[in-house]
Amino acid sequence: DDRIPCEKGTKVPRFMKPNGNELWAIIMEKAYAKFCGSYANLAGGFVLWGWQTMTGNNVFQLTEEKSKQGNTWFREDMKAHRDDKNKRACGFSRTNEIYSEDQIWTLLKK
Repeated sequence: DDRIPCEKGTKVPRFMKPNGNELWAIIMEKAYAKFCGSYANLAGGFVLWGWQTMTGNNVFQLTEEKSKQGNTWFREDMKAHRDDKNKRACGFSRTNEIYSEDQIWTLLKK
């Protein structure tokens, strides 16, 4: 299908609001909506899921854990969950990787 949903009686896209004439963003949103079953199914979720589906790379997040001994950061890998009703179903699994605040700054500088 080669149609973009628009506001009734206009050529203004109904969902994506590009800053200019960026057709690629509208087409990408439509592809995701088709994959997920509808535009409504795009609401909510994890931004990291979008990065993983766009790049094909594994993604992770670093989460801060505060304590009196000093704050540390731990790595959580995103894991897909098999769910035929929600193709975006995913969660995070904590790994054994732990970083100090100094190590985090070193990682960010790379």
